[in-house]
Amino acid sequence: MKHNKSLSFAALALSVVSLSGCGIQTAIETMALTAAMDLPYIVNNIDIDTQELAQYEHMPTTRTKQADIKYVQNILAIPKTITLDQFKVTVNFEITSPDLTNFLIFEQDLADLGDGGAAPEGLEGVGLTAFVMIPVGTGDYAFKENTEATSSLTNFADYLSGSFEVMDVVKITEQLQKEIKIDVTGKIGGAEKTKSFYFKINRTSLDDLASIANTSLEDLGVPAEIAEYIADWPAEPQQEVLDYVADSWPAEMPTEMQTLIDNNEWPADLPVEWQEEWPSPEVAETWIEENWPENLSDLDWAAAAGILGMMDMQPQGRLPRA
Repeated sequence: MKHNKSLSFAALALSVVSLSGCGIQTAIETMALTAAMDLPYIVNNIDIDTQELAQYEHMPTTRTKQADIKYVQNILAIPKTITLDQFKVTVNFEITSPDLTNFLIFEQDLADLGDGGAAPEGLEGVGLTAFVMIPVGTGDYAFKENTEATSSLTNFADYLSGSFEVMDVVKITEQLQKEIKIDVTGKIGGAEKTKSFYFKINRTSLDDLASIANTSLEDLGVPAEIAEYIADWPAEPQQEVLDYVADSWPAEMPTEMQTLIDNNEWPADLPVEWQEEWPSPEVAETWIEENWPENLSDLDWAAAAGILGMMDMQPQGRLPRA
């Protein structure tokens, strides 16, 4: 991740600047709520690579105005609370959507998002917390089991650039384009107001993720022979892929596969007899041809077996640290 220590997202502050100039000191609660819901930055889209804010010409409040984002590439940031100490006013926000399972969501204070923890100029006396949402898609990801990686946005950024599992990368690139709706409800006192926002999450390529991690496909260990098939996994086995498997198949069982046996984690889709007699390249090629998976990630044992060209370059199939 480039510049992963400067995830300030100061653009969120623009929402609060607008709110504090609304004559809120004498406004009734409903006026304050309306002002908050009409902020031009109620929904923020930040590019995780460049950390630039995508300012919408039209807020994505209808399907025809839906905003395009990419898996991992774009972060959504939506206010959770805006507090103006001077006026003793707090607007609370909630987000609801059946599609929230597609996101890794953090709740963070503005101070935690800044480099030095100080609020941007002009925001003294303003408290802001935000929902920070990274679209990763659904699936069984290794990083979801890593409590450190999922404890904050900065930690996730560090994890992405330092030790992201290769199969997690593959699973993310397999995510299909998805149209979603997120409802944002603002509440103050007894009043509340809801607006809906529409997004299209587009597929992210291996090249995109390599760029975000400040590396390359070559450094990821993706062999040129099958790179195009990883990006667009074929419904039927291609001869180039089968040839690569046959040429790359280890003569003896790799240590990583033995570890799976020792930990009673042998993949259910692999023949049990392979534990006792490691197959020849010809047998393995035939088996893979006859059991061709729907997605590359279904071959989640492939990195441990060393047939994706990753194990010799990076221990445990992880991305290199940028």
